[in-house]
Amino acid sequence: MPLTQHVDHLLELKGPAFLSGVYQTLLGRAPDEEGKRHYLGRLHAGYGKRYIIAEISRSAEAKSFKAELQGMEQLVAEEKKANHWLWGGYFRSSRIERKFNQIEYQLECVEYQLSALGRDGGVAGTVDSSSLLRLEAGVDTASLTLRARQILARFSQSDARSMDARGL
Repeated sequence: MPLTQHVDHLLELKGPAFLSGVYQTLLGRAPDEEGKRHYLGRLHAGYGKRYIIAEISRSAEAKSFKAELQGMEQLVAEEKKANHWLWGGYFRSSRIERKFNQIEYQLECVEYQLSALGRDGGVAGTVDSSSLLRLEAGVDTASLTLRARQILARFSQSDARSMDARGL
């Protein structure tokens, strides 16, 4: 039985919890080191969560596990269409989307680590393995997260205008 009933629940997960949730739901197990390294590398490179879910769901192991997840067929069909050599250009600009996914993934890593720091009593430390941000005790993590979200929103709005201007 999958841990979640709808693919949207997987998309809401952040950081390592996302990959663990996908593996548990679609494969019925925890991620192995090689798979973890591969898919976290994909996320870091800008591949979206939807792409990762679709890729894992197409594996022989996932097909044999036969997880029934609402919304999965639609997600896989949309990803297939978005990555098609001809139709994909009409639906998105892959370079811009990858950059957006990279920033979104990095932001999720920051949020995940900030929440972990909050649970640990606000101990100072490195926020992620790429040293995106160093925190000192007493930093208002809520305002930091809000500011990062504002930057991400501004980036996505400027790219949307750029795509509209180019007719994408």
